[in-house]
This record gives sequence, structure tokens and C-alpha cells, in this order.
Amino acid sequence: MNLTSLENVPEFRIEPDLRNALHLRSNRTGYSSMTASSPTKSWPAWLLYVAPMAAFSLVFSLQDQFATEGQPTRQAIFYMAAISVVALVAWLCRETWVDLRPWPTWPQIALSILVGVLVIVAWVGLDPYYWHPSFLGKRTSLDPGTITNPGVRLAYLLFRAFGLVLVVPLMEELFWRSFLMRWIIDSEFEKVPVGKVTLLAAGITSAMFALAHPEWLPAVLTGLAWAGLLAYTGKLSTCWISHMTANAVLGAYVLWSGNWIYV
Repeated sequence: MNLTSLENVPEFRIEPDLRNALHLRSNRTGYSSMTASSPTKSWPAWLLYVAPMAAFSLVFSLQDQFATEGQPTRQAIFYMAAISVVALVAWLCRETWVDLRPWPTWPQIALSILVGVLVIVAWVGLDPYYWHPSFLGKRTSLDPGTITNPGVRLAYLLFRAFGLVLVVPLMEELFWRSFLMRWIIDSEFEKVPVGKVTLLAAGITSAMFALAHPEWLPAVLTGLAWAGLLAYTGKLSTCWISHMTANAVLGAYVLWSGNWIYV
């Protein structure tokens, strides 16, 4: 074939609709769907945000079927298995992680850390001073000191830190302040930019966040604080950093005080 024969080769063009679809898919996932496949790519968008939270609630609701209080080793093994399942579901739904972009500036990171520390000061400090309604339930604690097998005890502590500091903040921020915040603003939530906050959405998500925790008063204050942080920075990553900071500080407090009821 000579060069002149190439003139007769039809020009390959991508139609505008297809080009836009590929562009939107790439923006949402952080990589092109033409070069990488995901087992969840056919899922509805909302399900990618809800699935990790649903998995967490479902799996941990089964704890009493496997281990009850007074069986610390079985409780520890159950927790390690359960948080692994939740982490796997979060990983399968990792297309949503693109919402954590862009990364915050250093001053925004510092602010996020400060808010996270203040959240835990309120979480622990307010505990004796407000009503704890029974319908919100109570936390069941596991003191690692009661686990007789040292290998299981160490593994439990590592998995507990993994769940507390990494898994829970990631799935909760993507659910509460990326998906639900935007869904309240518009049921077609993907049209709403990540980081947009309204007073109504902030109030509803904070109230629901409180109902999901036995510590309802600090939880509603926490929800409002993180909604305010999101509104101020416009970046979900600041809430994620603040949430990780809060949980890490809470974990350090529990290790220092031995008051495992908080985790």
C-alpha cells in the first residue's frame, strides 16, 4: 500500500453523544471505562454510595448469631470478618472515590484536623450531660484485654483501627455528605456538584446522622460541623480527613482511658 491509497480510507469519528458519554463516565470514575472494567459499572449510581453502608448494617446485625457478650474471642473474630466484608464492598464501589477530588490545600487540611479534634471533645465531653433515649440503642463494647489469645488480641486491635480510622470515615462521608446531601437537593443527585450544601440538606443529613448514633447530641453537632466544613471548602476530602482525625483521636482516647464503650 502506498501513501496515496490512504486517502481512500474512511475517517474514524466518534459521534458527539458517544464522546460525551465516555467523558462523563471517565469523570465519574477517574478512569476510562474503555480501558478498565469494574464489576459494579452496571449498578445504578445511588447504589454505589448506599451499598457499603447497607453492608455494614446488615453484616453487623448478625453479630449476636455468631457471638454474644462474654465470648470475646468469637466477638473479635466476627468483627475482623465483618469489617473485611464491608471493606470489600467499599472497594467494589470505589468509583465513588473520585468525589474526594480535588485534594484540599494545607490550610484546609489544618482546619479539617482542628474540626475533627473538636468533634471528639464534644463527643466525649457532653456524654454525661444529655438524655440517652433507649430507642437509639447502645453500643456493645469489646475490651481487648478480655481476649486471652495474644495473637487474636493483636489482630483485633489492628482490624479495629483499620475499621475505625479508614473504612468507616470513607463510607460514611461518601454516603452522608456526597450522596444524601446532594440527593436531598435534587433527586437526580449526579447533576449536583460534590460540595454543594443547602441549609435544608445540612439539617436533614445531620438529623439522620444523629438518629444513626446512640450519642445523638454530639452526632447532630458533628453533622452540622462537617456540613459547614463542606460548605466552606467545597471539598468532600476535608470532611473525610476530619472524620478520620476524629476517629483516630477517639481511638487514642479509648486506648488511654480503657473506656471501650465509645468504639
